Amino acid sequence: MLRILGFAACLVLAGAAQAQETRGLYLGGGYGFMSYDDVLEEQVPISDSASAYRLFGGFQFNDNYAIELGWTKSSGLSEDFSPILSIDVEFEAVTLRALALAPFGSLAMFGGLGYYDGTSRTDVALNPDFFEDPSISFKNDDGGFTAVGGIQFEMSRLSIRGEYEWFDTDGDTDVASLTISVLFRF
Repeated sequence: MLRILGFAACLVLAGAAQAQETRGLYLGGGYGFMSYDDVLEEQVPISDSASAYRLFGGFQFNDNYAIELGWTKSSGLSEDFSPILSIDVEFEAVTLRALALAPFGSLAMFGGLGYYDGTSRTDVALNPDFFEDPSISFKNDDGGFTAVGGIQFEMSRLSIRGEYEWFDTDGDTDVASLTISVLFRF
């Protein structure tokens, strides 16, 4: 009889341990690729993908909802029109987004919506044989909605996340990123 009660107690405690929610603060970082498509001055197409990194932190309220603040920056996205000109673009954005998670054991699918404040810096280098002023640089500030979706593999304090994020930019510009991240829970 004691063995049966002991076994039943173990089952109840194991169920209670499994039922603990994931909640609290987390920090993370990731690396991936960013794609950038734009038409400069309605004449010069820029289409490239480059490496990008992301730092983020957030608070998970329960197994299903979290809020997250992040920073994303790309390396040089470039387009070369030899021998006349070359164009380099760097994209940087700060994001605030709400996430909804659907956990399935140690794996969770997630999606989210949020807002971003971004800046793209464009450097145009002209061939000095053809032009008097060989370089032009300008910034474009943009903000808008962002959408994200992905899969997250949960471990006790560490999670690995794969995500795709799309930025709703003004005009003809299309920006999206594909990132693999690691996050640590406190």
